[in-house]
Amino acid sequence: LSCVYRTGQRFGVNYLIDVLTGSGQERIERFGHNKLSTYGIGKDLDTHQWRSVYRQLVALGYLSVDVDGHGSLRLTDSCRPLLRGEQSLSLRLDIKKPAATRKSGKFSSRIKEHQQQFWDVLRETRKQIAMQQGVPPYVVFHDSTLMEMMENKPQTQAQLQQIQGVGEKKLEKYGAAFLRVIQQHLQSTPEASDSDTYADTLALYQSCHDVAEVAAKRALKVTTVYTHLSELIASGQLQLGDIAEISAADTALIQASMLESLDLETPRLKPVFELLQGEYDYGILRCVLADFMLGRCA
Repeated sequence: LSCVYRTGQRFGVNYLIDVLTGSGQERIERFGHNKLSTYGIGKDLDTHQWRSVYRQLVALGYLSVDVDGHGSLRLTDSCRPLLRGEQSLSLRLDIKKPAATRKSGKFSSRIKEHQQQFWDVLRETRKQIAMQQGVPPYVVFHDSTLMEMMENKPQTQAQLQQIQGVGEKKLEKYGAAFLRVIQQHLQSTPEASDSDTYADTLALYQSCHDVAEVAAKRALKVTTVYTHLSELIASGQLQLGDIAEISAADTALIQASMLESLDLETPRLKPVFELLQGEYDYGILRCVLADFMLGRCA
């Protein structure tokens, strides 16, 4: 915390760790931070452990991350008793696991063998961006957001912004990098070899007419199945009326809300979702939107 303060609350985790561990980088000397009392006092912990310390300090509310300021860490009022020595603090000491034994957390069971490489590339892209900005990876995107990217494979900025966790600011900052990764994956992976296809979803849905059942059998989120169905509607392979979970009354209400709140130049579902007070899942809204736009283009 003292290192954050003494360096002016202008730097991210990577730089702060370099100061604490006594890195001889020219940048540190240029700023004169090699003369600080906190320079080199943290050599007893490795970089991984220091990252854990900073993650915990952020989680406990002693530090905040300035996302607009390239991930710089800033002190909060809560840290004053700690800096003054009036309060003690115990943190978890992380032991770095060998890379080969690391798991993908709670999502590991949902990742199929043929998806593993794509998942790893998405996580590595996030890691590199996080390291460049000196922030924890979750500040870039949570695992749940990467999972939706892997399952839905958005190919445009408009499609990417429909993924939960991708707001306007993050789309602007990180969108191009992740769209590039997705495009490279699609070009290098033959669609026929990827069982996570719209055609598989269509065949299964036509046999059971139950989105939840399709999601369970394919180990996908319900929202992801609806996204597949929306793409099938947009391509003319499926009719909105074929989706049992969306009644004619639902369709009329949602389309009326779209006429009231939708910007047809850059159709985003958030205004519609908010106007309907969250009554309908984003997946359902995507299906109705696909049919709505198809009708306007006809």
